[in-house]
Amino acid sequence: YEHYKLIIGWLEGENPLPPPIEASLDPINACNNRCYYCNSQRYLREKPMGLKRWGRDYLEDILIDLSLMDVKAFCWGGGGEATLNIRLPGMTRFGIDLGMECSIITNGVALTDDLIDELLLCRWIGISLDSADPEVYKKVRGTEDCLKVLDNVKKLVAKRTKTDIAIKVLVLPETIDTILYTCQVAKDLGVQDFHVRPVDLELK
Repeated sequence: YEHYKLIIGWLEGENPLPPPIEASLDPINACNNRCYYCNSQRYLREKPMGLKRWGRDYLEDILIDLSLMDVKAFCWGGGGEATLNIRLPGMTRFGIDLGMECSIITNGVALTDDLIDELLLCRWIGISLDSADPEVYKKVRGTEDCLKVLDNVKKLVAKRTKTDIAIKVLVLPETIDTILYTCQVAKDLGVQDFHVRPVDLELK
């Protein structure tokens, strides 16, 4: 609320614009899933030659600028699958060493052991799963990686010390009947959070 008051004060000319509390960063716009509902799929399908990956210097410059602005945290986010950027491991630690918290939203497919170790420096990790049923997962996310993701979640849980791990599910016609099952799988895996939200297919 205090931050909100500063924004109102800026709009009314009473104080400078405060820095954001958290920055959402999209270090790559490629993805190894093909979720039919994803609004990013338009350019991922139609303009594959337009795919971009942030390099080390660019990432370092952004993270340094954010820390100098007194931004408190950054999140590796969506427009693509962040873990496909090979610079992600070093840059996660780099940003944390600058005094910011880090988090990530990932589909959990490309989590190598080394990447898992570094991502467990994050405050939280959100795994976009949608369904723990491999057939439903394939219908929604377009790949056969469901069991691989669940195995990677097991590795995260086994190694975690303080990072909150969440499994994220979208309510879709295909997933709605498996949400309870997916929740039970999440509980059995030992994750800390289970997020469910609807998707707006009209904005696809």
